[in-house]
Amino acid sequence: MKTIQAVRGMHDITPEQTGHWSRLEQAVAEVFSSYAYREIRMPLVESTRLFHRSIGEVTDIVEKEMYT
Repeated sequence: MKTIQAVRGMHDITPEQTGHWSRLEQAVAEVFSSYAYREIRMPLVESTRLFHRSIGEVTDIVEKEMYT
């Protein structure tokens, strides 16, 4: 069986850690809300075309660190 490896720079939050992170997120959300900030959700993974356009197709990032 092949071992699944996390994408470089992304880390999984295990079930044992989710309670801590949920409480932290809730506390931060309450503080932000008290200052009239509202939540937005941004994509975690972007299309490779975005990077090709901005940094070029022949760079270490595109050639070695991109998952397509």
